Formats: sequence, structure tokens, C-alpha cells
Amino acid sequence: MDTAKTLLKEFKIVLFIVYIALITLIHSGLSGMLPAILVYRGVPEGVVGAVFSLEKILVLLLSTATIFLSIRIKEKTLLLMPLLLLFYTISMLIFISTENILLIAILAPVITGLYLALSPFNRVMINILVDSEYLGFFTGILNSISSLFSAISIAIYGFLISILGLQRTMFYFLIFIVPTLVIQLSLVRTTLRSYGYTDINIANISSLRNMRLLFKDFILIINTLHALIDIGASIYLGVVLWDIVKDFKIIGLIFAAYYILQIFISPFAGSLSDRYSKPVELIGISLITSALSYFILFLGYIYTSIPIMCLAVIPFAIAPILYIPNIQIYVKNLGSDTVLYFQAINITSSLAGIVSPIIVSTIITRIDIKVFLFIIAIYKIVLGVVTLIKQYKYLPS
Repeated sequence: MDTAKTLLKEFKIVLFIVYIALITLIHSGLSGMLPAILVYRGVPEGVVGAVFSLEKILVLLLSTATIFLSIRIKEKTLLLMPLLLLFYTISMLIFISTENILLIAILAPVITGLYLALSPFNRVMINILVDSEYLGFFTGILNSISSLFSAISIAIYGFLISILGLQRTMFYFLIFIVPTLVIQLSLVRTTLRSYGYTDINIANISSLRNMRLLFKDFILIINTLHALIDIGASIYLGVVLWDIVKDFKIIGLIFAAYYILQIFISPFAGSLSDRYSKPVELIGISLITSALSYFILFLGYIYTSIPIMCLAVIPFAIAPILYIPNIQIYVKNLGSDTVLYFQAINITSSLAGIVSPIIVSTIITRIDIKVFLFIIAIYKIVLGVVTLIKQYKYLPS
């Protein structure tokens, strides 16, 4: 409670919370319903998968361009934030007004890609605006707020679309862009004034020649290997649940429980991260926790048990709320150029996002899903154990 009071005394922190709440409200409902929206607007079902691949390619290109700019203009790359939000708004307006199916299919990945391209900048702002001692707690609070407004956004989108229609609903949500942009500009101005990092520890990344050292960072490699399977596996979670549950109401309740757990547990997980102050170890524990969720799903599949399946939601909710704040703390502790590091995460995650669904779908067509769930559990345990070993210096740097 004292930590929350300390943070909320600073206007810039409150402003950042409002910014995250608004941008989540605008986008999460759209993102969650995008596949259905595309089919509703006439895009063939076979094209919908390609739309999400294009999204990852766009994020990859934007992140790569940002890294090149970061080398030249460093922290001033934060000025790209309002530009990305402006392009997002224009794309949304065209998406709302056009009836051209091809243009709708092209604009969908542009909209979501531009939103995802903002994520590294948001994470940079967190690291600059928040002191190290409160970083985990604040990241947990933001995760709670994002989960809450994601749930609200999806509920409101569904309700309004059924009453007002798709175009009018999207237009009304887009009105929130105006205060979002104003707050974002204010935060960029404040952040640039506050910018002050220690010397870069990762070999003074100031040239393209040295930049390759960043991509050899251990945690960045672990993050990439995790995403390589996790992104594709998450696509098939709905299939796994449907195979056992056969009831959309129960599936909906399971996903709702996931968000509710994150809302309430995130601040405590973040506070634990601050007090424990061993981000690499907690990242390893989060990977093992994620492995536990897949192992529980495996058992649920073996015994055709809905209660066992429902239990999997607990480690599924805990794993990311341990992982996310500790990535923030890890990068802060490096004292490195966080613009570069978070853009590197975006690049490697986007590459994994392009390849992961192909890898997973190829594996699932060749083996039984329950065997696949067991393999994922073992894979994540290995990643977690290797990360824990790294924490205690048994692996070379």
C-alpha cells in the first residue's frame, strides 16, 4: 500500500497509467474480435491466418527501422510514438470507411502491427519514469490495468456492435484517440527530460558492428526460444480446451478466470520481484510455472477431465506476471540503452511469431495433441532450468 501511495504521488506515473488504460480500451476489443470482424466484412477465412503473419512482418520491419534510428538519434526515437499513433488512427479511419475487401485485409495487420510497435516504447518509458525499487510493482499494476481494460474493451465492443453496428462502434472508440495522443505527447516530453542512463554495459552499442553483441544476450536468446514454441502453442489452446470441454460457456469462464487472476495477483508478483531482486532467477521460475500449466493440460487430456483442465489456468496466469516485470528489472539493471533492447525483443519475438505457428502446426499434424502438450512442458522446463543455472553462474556469459 505504501509503495502504491509513493508512486501515485507523482503526476507522470498517474498520467502513464491513464495512457495505458485508454490505449488498451481502444485496441483490445478490436484485437480480440479481429478474426470474426474480418470474416464479417467479407475477408475469406483462408486469408485470416495470412493477416496475422503480415502483422508480425510489419512489427519486425518497424522494430528493425527503430534500431537503426536508435543508433543515430538514441533516446529521440521516442518521438516516433505519436507518429505511430497517428498512423494507427488514419489506418483505423480508412478501415472503418472502406468496403474494399483487399484493403480491409491489408489494413488489419497494419493496425495491429502499429499498436504492437508501440509496446517497446511503452516499456522504455516505464524504465525511465519509475525508480528501480518500484519497477516490478509498477509493472504488475500496469499488467492488472491492462487485463482489466482488455476485459472491459472486449465486453463493450461485443455489446455495442450488436446494437450500433461495427463501423459506428469502431468510430466511437476512436474518439478516445484524442486524449490518448495528448497524454502520450506529454509523456514523451517528460521522458526525454528524464532520460539519463549509465554507460552502456553491452559493449557500448553505438554502431551496427557492435549491435550483434546485443543479440547474443542470454535472456534475449531465452525469450526468443520461448516465443518460438509459445506463440504457436497458444493458438491451439482453444482447440485443446474444445476437445475436452465441448462447451463455449466453460471455455469463456476459463479465459475470464485467467484475466481475473492476473488483475489481482500482478501487483503482488511485481512487488515480490522488487524485494527478491533476482530477475534472471524469477524468469527461470516463470518458465517452469508455464511448463506446469502445459503438464496439467496434458493430464486433463489424458483423463478427459474438465476440473483438471480448469486448474491449468492458475499457472497460466502466474507465469506471465512473473516474467514481464522481471524482464523490465533485468533491462534496467543492465544500464544499457533500453530502446535498443526492447526493440531487439520485438524483432526476435516477431521472427518467432512468423515461424512458430508453422512449426507447431507441422508438429501437431504428425503427433497426438496430448504428446505435443507433454513435449512443450519438457521444453519449457529445460529453458527454465538453464535460466536458473545461468543465475548461479554455471554457464559462460
